Amino acid sequence: MKNNFFITFVGVLLSVFVCYGQTKVAVLEPVAGDDNVTSMEIAMLRGELRKAIFRIDGFEAISRSDLDRVFNEQDFQHLGYVPKDQIHRMGQMSGADYLCISTLNKSASQYYIEAYLVDVATGNIETPASQFGEIKNGNMAGLYQITQELVKELIGDKMLSGGGSLEENFDGKSNWDWTFFSHDSKSVMIANEELRIMNFSSTGTTQSDVMAPVDIRRNFKITFNFVIQEAKMLSSVGVKFGGGNSITVNSGSCSYSLGSAFKTSAAAKMGMGRNKPVVIVVIKRGEHVILQVNGVEVADEECAYTTNQLGVFAGINTLAMLKKVSIEYLR
Repeated sequence: MKNNFFITFVGVLLSVFVCYGQTKVAVLEPVAGDDNVTSMEIAMLRGELRKAIFRIDGFEAISRSDLDRVFNEQDFQHLGYVPKDQIHRMGQMSGADYLCISTLNKSASQYYIEAYLVDVATGNIETPASQFGEIKNGNMAGLYQITQELVKELIGDKMLSGGGSLEENFDGKSNWDWTFFSHDSKSVMIANEELRIMNFSSTGTTQSDVMAPVDIRRNFKITFNFVIQEAKMLSSVGVKFGGGNSITVNSGSCSYSLGSAFKTSAAAKMGMGRNKPVVIVVIKRGEHVILQVNGVEVADEECAYTTNQLGVFAGINTLAMLKKVSIEYLR
């Protein structure tokens, strides 16, 4: 009896360590879009979706029969009418971060898979994905490869593994739809593969915001590479992140706010003169945030990270160029 308890206890510990930092996706039973779809094909699609998600570093696919029961009780075939309370209920039942809802349609020569991820915290439907395949000798040909591509399309930017990174280098191909808040139309702009933030006013800041393609439930590192082209007395540059948090760097020190606490550190500074590089790093690990400026750590504190919204800004008498933003998921 004691040995069985010990084995069970060790198994629970192992499952905790294995799943730490994993994004959990509950793969629900696919919906048959027409009468041509068999129960075997539904089972095959579900199995391939689960395997495709399992193969992505940082993700775990789960499947539960009680989730299927709730799923079948609701009209989930029309995702615009999914009750959010049911989404929350299913997320709580499974411990999932996302629900994977899919539909399979089939003709004599083709099959078509459409799928969605639903965020159980918000009830929002993520970017849909779809793939076509051929029917050969009565079978769904290439189902393995097609579900791999479907899941890549579904998960998209969430698919970054440890050591991989996603970059915004302002080259026109990966613009993250930045929103500008400026004193005039020329204060913030994207040009020459950089985001320019110009503030030559005597008050206020010039700012640009974006919803970064990052899953805030995971651990990650965001690096902002600035070049300060012009800096005078009281010049500053900074980053806002995670909802109510910020770090500001000037020529003598830096200040930061994590939640309601506002602190100043002399450990890092921006530097004066032209063409000065400034690298600001925000690292999220669990409930802690680490802030670094030019390789110097200025904070390691508990912090609520509630949104993927980011902002970059420049204080008075500052001309700054944001050259690149990179996001790396951490283990």
